[in-house]
Amino acid sequence: MFAPQRKVFFLYFVVLISCLYLAGCFYKLNADKTVFREVNFKDFQPAAILPIPDASGYPESGADLNSFTYTVLLAKGYKLIPPGEVSAALEELGLTPQDLLSNPSSLIKIKERLQVKLLITGALLRYSLQKPYVRGEAFEVWEGGRYEYRALPTYHQGSCQISLMFRVLELEKGSVLWMAEGKILGPSQAAKNLEKRLVERLLAELPALHAPAGK
Repeated sequence: MFAPQRKVFFLYFVVLISCLYLAGCFYKLNADKTVFREVNFKDFQPAAILPIPDASGYPESGADLNSFTYTVLLAKGYKLIPPGEVSAALEELGLTPQDLLSNPSSLIKIKERLQVKLLITGALLRYSLQKPYVRGEAFEVWEGGRYEYRALPTYHQGSCQISLMFRVLELEKGSVLWMAEGKILGPSQAAKNLEKRLVERLLAELPALHAPAGK
């Protein structure tokens, strides 16, 4: 009598779990370490975000991370130079993000060009994306009174793993005021959502420059 209802419930449960999984609701996130110097970040405004370079083999992998970072920092009250102005300044000075960070004199140039005191940098330490795939695998099946092995198609869920590090540099001295590093692992179909969650988790450790809404 209740069997049809159980079947319907089970079907809804499977669909719900599948939707949550594809949305990136099942993931593993670790914030490995955070370093913070006791300073008032309000004294170091405005700030610029250095574009996060793409991971090798994954074009545009840094684009969404840059967008998420900008949005989160604006919400925390940071006064930010528009990304287009930062990119234009780098091009004008003939610098890449890697050049800028490896040369103290370049930090002074970008400080004077943009009139900023803080430089917020991000680096992809790892970015791997394995797409879902179907592959035949041998299974033991009951066939005509005996067991036989048959190759049946098997669906394999893809995975995405991202490791990211943020640093906040004081451009006057080139010193690191804050740093956070972490990683996230989840389904490949939810890569953008995983990127967003990782950025939000790491930057949650960065002091906000205003009281939370409703306070």
